[in-house]
Amino acid sequence: MAHELPTSHEDSRDIFIDMTESGYPALIHFGCVVIVAFIISRSVKTLEKANLIVVPTFLVIVLVSFIYAVTLSYADEGLTYLFSPQWSQFGEPRLWVDAIIQNAFDTGAGWGLFLVYSIYMPQKNGAIKMAMGIPIVNNVVSLISSVTTMSTVFHIQIEKQGFDPRTNLSAIVEILKDNGEANTGLTFVWMPALYGQMDGGRALAIVFFFCLVFAGLSSMIAMMELAIRSVEDFGLPRKFSLPAVAAFVFFGGLASSLNTTVLVNQDFVWSFGLLISGGALLFMVFKSREMGHYRNRCVGLMAGAERFRTSIINRIGFNSGDWKLYLPWSIFVTYAILPNDFTRFVR
Repeated sequence: MAHELPTSHEDSRDIFIDMTESGYPALIHFGCVVIVAFIISRSVKTLEKANLIVVPTFLVIVLVSFIYAVTLSYADEGLTYLFSPQWSQFGEPRLWVDAIIQNAFDTGAGWGLFLVYSIYMPQKNGAIKMAMGIPIVNNVVSLISSVTTMSTVFHIQIEKQGFDPRTNLSAIVEILKDNGEANTGLTFVWMPALYGQMDGGRALAIVFFFCLVFAGLSSMIAMMELAIRSVEDFGLPRKFSLPAVAAFVFFGGLASSLNTTVLVNQDFVWSFGLLISGGALLFMVFKSREMGHYRNRCVGLMAGAERFRTSIINRIGFNSGDWKLYLPWSIFVTYAILPNDFTRFVR
């Protein structure tokens, strides 16, 4: 906050790398665990009230940053690159896995968070409304952020560094990959560089990263509460489960905070963990065909999805003001989402 914002990729990247190679990430990790444990031990209502202000503020800043970025010179070059698909990549399984994993991390799918949070969630909120609204808003914000980033990258590299996109496109793309290991610093490198181009950018950057911290704390509260509630279900009182989970989170994440290689490895490993967890939840849906009288009303693999849709979601949820699920949902979940080998296993 006391220094000028970087205006080039090199300066911004050097600041980020210096920070990650210091002890600050471990200190920040410790501080976040302590803050989250304290909030959970008291009440999350204070943070929820703060988020009513912080989250809309964050979205406004994202929109302001987006509008400013697309008006920069050579932003069109970045947008052309962003929206020019390489069709051959659609045949690569890793592309689809990365896309699913990204959405799983962003929305909390596969974590089991909503199984725990449903204890606190009133029926009027509507599980289907939330399940539709959260991914849509998330992906719209992600798209806006990607446009902002690409516009900024191409503006700085062409306007400030003198790159020619016709002859140096590959060099610009390589710079996009040079934001710390596995691109962990993409936001922390390019957003300060963007705000460094703006009048009053320092104040905007401070508010932006402050809101980002609050968003991170909110996610961390959900994850720790999930673990605490699960430990409580095994019979350990909350006054013991909370410090136990907090200690586990700190020591379990300490290596990742000290070494980005470990962080990237854990990110990759637990990404597949989310896929397995999500598959297990879907397995529960398909096995529901064996419950009660509904088993004989629909044959085949889709029976479980249909029972879940009609007898659980639509009958219970719709009566409390939620939206209905329709037949295409059962078809899509059964035949589009699950891999063929998994469906054979369920059968």
